[in-house]
Amino acid sequence: MGRQVPRRKRFISYHHNDESDVLQFIQRCARTRGSFIARGIGAKIPGDVIQDTGRDHIMRRVRETYLRDSAATIVMIGRCTWVRWYVDWEIA
Repeated sequence: MGRQVPRRKRFISYHHNDESDVLQFIQRCARTRGSFIARGIGAKIPGDVIQDTGRDHIMRRVRETYLRDSAATIVMIGRCTWVRWYVDWEIA
């Protein structure tokens, strides 16, 4: 048997309008590879909803809870991504 590669956390940055495509991408990767643990901010990714609307609080929570221990960031680009300020910040 071959050596199993450890699954690493990947933060997924996207505009909420593209959430269904993001979920399909996560399901497809999990089904075919099971290669990473998806983390993102969205109502359909379990446990990953930040309820506060204050920008500073959200940025601190994202940095401490999601970005700090993620091995990489995956940016899903759709029609409305350019209007989401948080995508720019998450990439930076």
